Amino acid sequence: MRRVGYWISEKKRKKLDFDEHRELFRNAGIELIQIDLKKSLENQGPFDLLVHKVTDILARAVSGHKSSQNAIQNLENYIRSHSECVVLDPLPSIRCVLDRYTQYQRVSTCHAMRDNRCMIPAFVQLDSTNIDDNKERLARAGVSFPLVCKPILAHGSSYAHQ
Repeated sequence: MRRVGYWISEKKRKKLDFDEHRELFRNAGIELIQIDLKKSLENQGPFDLLVHKVTDILARAVSGHKSSQNAIQNLENYIRSHSECVVLDPLPSIRCVLDRYTQYQRVSTCHAMRDNRCMIPAFVQLDSTNIDDNKERLARAGVSFPLVCKPILAHGSSYAHQ
């Protein structure tokens, strides 16, 4: 029987009816195991596949939240020790999309941008409180009003959409 470890918030788990589908998965030869990121995954495994939605935890970890950092470390330790385990989504990919500036940089250099099949608006990261410096940076980047300002850390919380 294949073992699939998963971590999904309680709200998402209920929305996706994970608990109701457990028997369906079992009949297909798949054992679903809800992992506890507060504990070592070594004692909860082995896993053939890890499925997770840890974006919010990763965002808190990046912001210095200790228990979130420990949870991500537990996940990374298991992944590093078990290269045979498939991970959806790889943490480096999630880290890339958490940082809006990195997102813009990657999109602006992708192949589709070369032949004008898609367009990305001008962007700039403002990390100064000096108004004159910020005006200059906006002008250099070709950003003009009206404009949208977002925090650099992108994740599913309501704060990221303010």
